[in-house]
Amino acid sequence: QYLFSQVFSRSFPQARDLAYFLGSLVALTNLAELVIATQLTPRLVGWLGVARAGWLHPLLMLSGLIGLSLQFQLGPAMWLWICRRTMQDSMATPIRNLLYNAIPARVRAHLRAFLDGVVVSCAQACVALMLLMLQRQLAPAQISYVGVGLALVYGAGAFGASRNYLRTLV
Repeated sequence: QYLFSQVFSRSFPQARDLAYFLGSLVALTNLAELVIATQLTPRLVGWLGVARAGWLHPLLMLSGLIGLSLQFQLGPAMWLWICRRTMQDSMATPIRNLLYNAIPARVRAHLRAFLDGVVVSCAQACVALMLLMLQRQLAPAQISYVGVGLALVYGAGAFGASRNYLRTLV
C-alpha cells in the first residue's frame, strides 16, 4: 500500500486531482471486481482446480511488485493496486475459502481464526515495522525490491497450502 500510495501522490500532487484519480480508480476496480468474482474466478477454479488457482494471486502480486521495482511510475503502481485490492477480493479470498474447505470441519473455524487473526496480523505488523525502518534508509523504489522478496514468500506459502490441500483430498 505504501508503494503505490507514494507513486499516486507524486503523480497527482494536487489534492483535488488525487481525489478524482482515486475515486475513479476505486469505482472502476470495484466494478471490475464484480465481473472477476462472478465470471472469471469460477472459470479459473474449474479450469485449474482449487490448488493451482491458489497460486494466481501470489503470481499477480509478484508481477505487480516486479513491475513497480523496474518502473516506479503510475502504470505499474495502478497494476499493483489492482493486484493487491481488486484481485485479492475477487480472486484470492474466494479461492482461499475453497482451500479451507479441505480442512476438517471440527477444526476449520479455530484454524481460520488463528491464521486470519494471529498469523496475518503478526505478519502485517512485521511488515509495518520493517517499512518504518527501511523508509529512512531506502527510497520507495528500493523498498519495492523488499516487496518482491515478500511476494516470493507469499508464493511459497501458497504453494505449500496447495500441496496440503491436495494431500487432504486423497
